[in-house]
Amino acid sequence: MAARPRPAPLAPLQNDRPATGPALFAGGPVPIRIGFLVALTLELSLLGAVVALVGVVVGV
Repeated sequence: MAARPRPAPLAPLQNDRPATGPALFAGGPVPIRIGFLVALTLELSLLGAVVALVGVVVGV
């Protein structure tokens, strides 16, 4: 009984279209850092709004 031939190895995955634009949007950790900075900015602005509202209510 002859051994079955091994299947051909799969070709490496490639994108259908090349990355256009800056390397910022090519994936990797940079968008995660940008999302973190956006979340931090929104959180600090919300905290500032709460502090300002408390200051207005207290009358400082």
